[in-house]
Amino acid sequence: MPSITTATAVNGSSNSVKITWTAVTVTDNYTPIYRVYYKKGTLSATPTDLTEATSSYPVSGTEYTVTGLDALADYAFFIKATSQSIINANGVDSDFSLPKTAKTNVAKPSNVANTIVTSGTNASIKVTWDAVPSATSYKVYLLEVTDIFGLNNTIEYATLKNTVTTTEVTITGLTSAKSYQFFVRASNSAGDGTAGETSRLLWF
Repeated sequence: MPSITTATAVNGSSNSVKITWTAVTVTDNYTPIYRVYYKKGTLSATPTDLTEATSSYPVSGTEYTVTGLDALADYAFFIKATSQSIINANGVDSDFSLPKTAKTNVAKPSNVANTIVTSGTNASIKVTWDAVPSATSYKVYLLEVTDIFGLNNTIEYATLKNTVTTTEVTITGLTSAKSYQFFVRASNSAGDGTAGETSRLLWF
């Protein structure tokens, strides 16, 4: 029976938890694959009413990221090893592992918007958003959009401009006739959630 070693919310995501586990011993030509299960809320050691995260593709390694979870929610995770496959439908399952629990990160900020405060050679834009439950701060990122195809228009290419505890911030030093994207992530001691975003083309 495999054993879960870690269950950790993915930083920068509101709905993902990464699971790692120990490999089982391979004997008698038994090549194991692993199935990952989870249960929201109830952190009982009893593996009942579980949802299988790997129902389409069981994994052969020793880690898996469960996605599609609710933000700021507790989950219990279980795994089991199996020799079942498309080729071998009569394989053998191990028992379920003991559970490992984790809480997902804070939610994605909603209603992220922007308004022009000043224009010209030193333009400024105010970015606003709704408060996120359990967030202790917010990180605001700025990206000057230069890629018309949008391949690099993601938060990974943006620059962190402000960390605030309020639900608005004014970003200065912008230039007219340029396009910008603003990203806002809620944060707490567990990490950052998914980013909300808004964009603005400065005409003047």
